[in-house]
Amino acid sequence: MQRDTVLAERANAGVTKKKSKQKSKSRAQRLRQEKGLERAEIVMDQLEKKVASSVKRAKNIKARRVCLNSCFPVQILTDYLGRLG
Repeated sequence: MQRDTVLAERANAGVTKKKSKQKSKSRAQRLRQEKGLERAEIVMDQLEKKVASSVKRAKNIKARRVCLNSCFPVQILTDYLGRLG
């Protein structure tokens, strides 16, 4: 049992790097970061709109495909295709 504590102590032994303190940002850096965050929010809003419209378009396309397969009887489609060709 005593051996476990010896190994635990040695796990933390060795050379370690000093933890540096966070340097406060200059006014320009702070403003630049805020500007970037605001721009990121705008871009995320645009992306949400794009995704929503894309989903809407996909639903419309899917509805049309389903309607073509189920709304028209096979006979009507074959007659129509026969007249075309």
